[in-house]
Amino acid sequence: MSLPILGRRACISLFVSVLTVCSAQPAVSQVSFGDSSGTTTLSAPPDYATEVLQNPWDFSSDSDLGNYVKAADTSGNITIDSGNLTAPPASFFHMVSPAVCDANPSGKTGPAFSIDTTRYRYLTFRAYSSEVNGLNVHAFTGCNYFENFWRSESFFVQPGWGVYTVDLQTINRTVGISTPWNGVPATGLRLDVIVKPVVFDWMTLTGEGGDSAAVNYSRNSGGTTKLYSMFLDEDTNPLNGFDRVLVQTSDTTPAVNLSARSLYPGSTYRVVAVQSNDFPALIPDPWDMAEITDVENLTSTRASLVSDGISFAPQASTSSFDLAVHRKTIPGNKFRYLRLDMTLAQAANVSVKFVTGGGTVSAATFSGIAGRQTFSLDLGAVSGWSTTIDRLVVQLSGLGAVTLHQASLRNDGFGVADVSPQTIISPRAYHANAAPRVALTQPDAAGGADFAAQELGNPWNMDDTSDFVNLFSIRSPRILPNNVVDGVSGNFFAGSSLPNDYDPHAESLNTIDRRTATIDTGRYKNLTYRLKIDAPQDIVLGSVARIVWRVESEAALSFYNGDDTVTFDGWNTYVQDMRSIKLEHLQHPPGSFPAQPWYGRISQFRVDPHEFSTPTAFYFDYIRVTADDEANSQFLVTLDVDDVDSNPSQVSASVFYTTTASTSGGTLIGSFTLDQAPHVIWDTRQVPDGSYYIYAVVSDGQNSTSRLATGKVVVNHSRAQDTTPPNLVVDNPGAGATVYDTAVLAGYALDDIQLAKIDVLVDDVWLTSLQPGLFDARAQALYRSFAESGNAGFRSTVSFATIAAGPHTLTLRAWDTAGNVTSSEVMQFTRVIGADPSPYPSPAPGSDPPIEIPIGALMSLSSSANIRTGDLTVRIRRGKGCGTIALYGTTRRNLTDVSRMTRLGAKSGVTGVSLRARALRPFVGPKGEQIVVVATCDDSIRRTKALTLNRFPGKKVTKSSSWLRTLKRKMAPLAG
Repeated sequence: MSLPILGRRACISLFVSVLTVCSAQPAVSQVSFGDSSGTTTLSAPPDYATEVLQNPWDFSSDSDLGNYVKAADTSGNITIDSGNLTAPPASFFHMVSPAVCDANPSGKTGPAFSIDTTRYRYLTFRAYSSEVNGLNVHAFTGCNYFENFWRSESFFVQPGWGVYTVDLQTINRTVGISTPWNGVPATGLRLDVIVKPVVFDWMTLTGEGGDSAAVNYSRNSGGTTKLYSMFLDEDTNPLNGFDRVLVQTSDTTPAVNLSARSLYPGSTYRVVAVQSNDFPALIPDPWDMAEITDVENLTSTRASLVSDGISFAPQASTSSFDLAVHRKTIPGNKFRYLRLDMTLAQAANVSVKFVTGGGTVSAATFSGIAGRQTFSLDLGAVSGWSTTIDRLVVQLSGLGAVTLHQASLRNDGFGVADVSPQTIISPRAYHANAAPRVALTQPDAAGGADFAAQELGNPWNMDDTSDFVNLFSIRSPRILPNNVVDGVSGNFFAGSSLPNDYDPHAESLNTIDRRTATIDTGRYKNLTYRLKIDAPQDIVLGSVARIVWRVESEAALSFYNGDDTVTFDGWNTYVQDMRSIKLEHLQHPPGSFPAQPWYGRISQFRVDPHEFSTPTAFYFDYIRVTADDEANSQFLVTLDVDDVDSNPSQVSASVFYTTTASTSGGTLIGSFTLDQAPHVIWDTRQVPDGSYYIYAVVSDGQNSTSRLATGKVVVNHSRAQDTTPPNLVVDNPGAGATVYDTAVLAGYALDDIQLAKIDVLVDDVWLTSLQPGLFDARAQALYRSFAESGNAGFRSTVSFATIAAGPHTLTLRAWDTAGNVTSSEVMQFTRVIGADPSPYPSPAPGSDPPIEIPIGALMSLSSSANIRTGDLTVRIRRGKGCGTIALYGTTRRNLTDVSRMTRLGAKSGVTGVSLRARALRPFVGPKGEQIVVVATCDDSIRRTKALTLNRFPGKKVTKSSSWLRTLKRKMAPLAG
């Protein structure tokens, strides 16, 4: 037999079942790159998750998913862990939830954060599958999960890691509405996984725009028969996965352009060329049978990975498998020499077939003997072997076990599998720029001045029983002062629904006959409450909160009933603009109520926590009804700005005000760079009275991001400018401390109106900003009339990695929204490189005894001072059902200790009790002490209210008219 020369490799072919021996020629570099070393940075296209949600879909937490109705947003055991989302077979997940049509807004939903389909259309993701797997997309255009949607045709991911882009504008649809993607805004987006598990690394929804770059390369075709493929990869080894195929099994040099749209923002890539005479090495997935994914489409056989290949256990007399091409096509005009290295447990026939667009072609059948052998076939000599081969099938006849050790499909003879093909790496890197992210933290939707704190002198922060005047359909209502609920410390109002009663509620508004005790809707417009429900979310059974109120001018039993607000598992904060609240349509049919039902003055107000008819516990942390953020002469606009791949000094932020809800056409307030404290002070002295929107534009030189604040600022020059600075206490670190790579900064800060932030400065240079939000019992005790007193603590682990070793100074500055600032003392510390061997400990959780609240209408207290007689009269409302009403006096710190209370007086069968001012003498103590009068109904504590004597440290109470006059003018009266 002569020895044919096949290409530039000499091979000996001893026909079928005989080992083929090839002598390799020296490797010739076939591809070379013309660009020099360095990095080309590509500006990013607009991305919905970054621009609109302010939360890129990097799967770093569950918050990346739609979170509205858990049962409808995901199906199957969807998990997020270590930056990956894993979806099992026959599962789906929403990236954006369609919500429920009639409900008031809560959570991350399409109606609240609609997708501008004229701006965003390309869904791109990086995913892994163990084998070829189908996916499809659902897009929603309405406000529910079951109507106004379309489903796409299936598209496929390949074995291993890869990046895929779906054009939502052009993809074919199989089910649903005919409205084109760019016809109307989208309100929901869902991805379905069909057959096998898929792991997702990241996802983007981008639009047109962004940079592209041409790859400068050439191919030296002389003296070689090798073909090449080209890939975009992050680790320069495409055999372990890659991000993009740029060129596939080519012997020419097509133009290659990299688009930022197909790259993940913030990542850096290299172009890698792979050259080989073996087709599977160019996929690149050599048929070395080291992974089960080297075969696919198993029929009547089971496959398992063994030490030297893949073992098949046929389940029928005829079985088959494909050599994996991962939905790519084999260029039959370039590759023809197939070699199979196999071990047969017993004699059997091995057939080779291939599939083209014209059907299945039987190439050859070999008679194999028991043992290890090779089968070689020149497919180019088979009629029908064309330029496009879709599948390459190996068919087995017999029930004996078969092990496939290796396979190859070459263009230069029957050589072995090329398991380590030659790679050429571009010297130039390509970086996908990450657009800056920005959120305006002040002004915000939660507003500023709190009604209960400002008008009643007693915020609804659940620190005592006076935060409610009526309780109905509630079992075991109680205040949990200084307690822990589900890992959160604070003061809480706790209770449970009654069996078969789905309407537990508590009125928060004290309705005594005093004008300021009604809510002025012209000023107070924003509702915020923090709530936890002790039941898994189930909106059918009752996971909805509801807002109910009565306008003072309406009939006595006429209430406005807000529509559902869907609640979530765990602790959550809910914000409702009362100017846009939806009403429950069954009780308020269209035309039966004013277009703006939040009007006039509100005399009764409540938040119903849920509608479970089975006993279900709930916990309130606070309830606030606030004004929009306000200013007379100035306002502090604060921002949270981040850019993961730019020098902070090169990223600029500019802040504007405007009279329209837009991010253009405004008037500049001020600018800063990211290495400076992220705020600007808005001088409003020359700004006309009115409501203003605030927006920011942040640019890193390549991309810019615009953001509108969620709240407005009301400029009112007739309202006094807040000039009172915040209160700040720093517990750690202390002066002279040693600070390691990280340090815990702890303490509390709060303001009588609203704290904006705390800046941290090292050597008088801004390092970072903190936001209080934790419970601190000291702040609660000292500033009970402040709305923020229950959430004033801060405890944050701050990185000092950028601070050089040695001595430095540390300063904390607490700002309020009016631009007032309080600075801590300048603390000396020493920076030491390394981990802190003794981190600052966490505070011990509190567990004060609960304060029980009686069911039904609570008594309310009011007071008046008679200048002539020296009497201080306490009036009691809603006490008609009491046999005996008694008044007790105590100090705030002894409120829960009945043994330290002093009985001031009592009467039977009446609703009013008078006491003389001098009766309060024993309780006047140090500055800041609070006198508390407690009313009891038949020995049951019904209501408390505090009188703060800040102006009289250590002074005794007398009946003199001067004291009463001063008290009435300067002090908060006893009021319900």
